[in-house]
Amino acid sequence: MTRPDVQVVSAGEQGSELVTRVPPPALRPYVRRYSGWTSPSSQIHPRVMPNTDIVVVINFAAPLVIHDPLQPGGDRPYRALLAGLRRTYAGTRYEGSTGGFQLDLRPIGAYLLLGIAMHEIADRMIDIEELGDWELDGLVARLPEEPTWPARFDLVDEVIGARLARAFERGPAEVGGVRRACQLLTASAGRVDIERVVSESDYSHRHLISLFREQVGVPPKLYGRILRFQRATRMLGSGYPHGLAALAADCGYYDQAHMVREFRSLGGCTPGTYLTSVWPQLDQELNALHL
Repeated sequence: MTRPDVQVVSAGEQGSELVTRVPPPALRPYVRRYSGWTSPSSQIHPRVMPNTDIVVVINFAAPLVIHDPLQPGGDRPYRALLAGLRRTYAGTRYEGSTGGFQLDLRPIGAYLLLGIAMHEIADRMIDIEELGDWELDGLVARLPEEPTWPARFDLVDEVIGARLARAFERGPAEVGGVRRACQLLTASAGRVDIERVVSESDYSHRHLISLFREQVGVPPKLYGRILRFQRATRMLGSGYPHGLAALAADCGYYDQAHMVREFRSLGGCTPGTYLTSVWPQLDQELNALHL
């Protein structure tokens, strides 16, 4: 039965649209958000910043062209993209009218759903066809053929639900400790002491790092850095009124200079340059829905 809770986040002129729907309760521990869009015009986003999602983008029209500083060889077009956790920005553009579907997976969800080690896709952009996964290939083919956004969301619910059920049928995955660690880091926006994370995970430091690499893709310390940076960019993009020194303190940096270094390292820009991006506004629109 089709769920009616598709929300239109924004609708522009000439047929552009951005829609989203909250995943059903059973999927929310594994899926943070999914959304769809259509746009009649080309789009350029010079800096898409690192965050803590594993992202799947399925394009219905023009391919997504990626400029990845970590992958030499020039820009590359993708019809269907899988992006692991990253330690720096990437540039994206569409050349012509576009539409598609984006699935934002929590790392543990991606680990269970994809059945691969997350370190294999960390800092990488992969065409979904390269995975050789017939079910995902079928989803890429079927989504554009569905007549409505609710039908597309229903199809994604069905595929994800079935894959998770099979993952759990294969046997209990050792994900509890990593999930607790991720929740602790996320709840503190990366400001919690790593030793406390290790203690509450019930693993040794070395074992937690190994499991994090397998199930998340990056070590806990880098995951915390990305969370702090993500908090800083969102607060800055929402019009933080108290200045950069106060922002640095609120986000757990030693000082303003430390925050600026992190912006350069993870984002390839200064805080001021970040505000010239169109993505902060889009991110604020989506996160206002509290997904």
